[in-house]
Amino acid sequence: MFSVCRMLAMAIAVSCFLMAGPALARTSDELKALQQEIQTLQQGQANIQKDLDEIRPDMVEGQKLGISGTPSFVVGLTDPEDPSKVHLTKFIRGAQSLTAFSAAIDELIKTAAAKK
Repeated sequence: MFSVCRMLAMAIAVSCFLMAGPALARTSDELKALQQEIQTLQQGQANIQKDLDEIRPDMVEGQKLGISGTPSFVVGLTDPEDPSKVHLTKFIRGAQSLTAFSAAIDELIKTAAAKK
């Protein structure tokens, strides 16, 4: 899967090519080739837009949680009254070692035990 930045850059490049492409053709064969390329790029642009639309809700949710990059992990406790809700207790940002994950989970276990 492409990164969001790469998909946006590709979408911009495709848009520029779609606007300027026909003016670049010098012969009818070049124009046909460019038209085929434009059609392919338009399909690709539609796929990029579909992908962006698909991940946009996840991006918005992540931004609400303070996540600004990948990889990011959230460690939390589920609500005993509503297991579909998670109470955020810790972020783990970036590529981290197993030790960092273990420490976050151990801290979470201690917090849960103290609440009982």
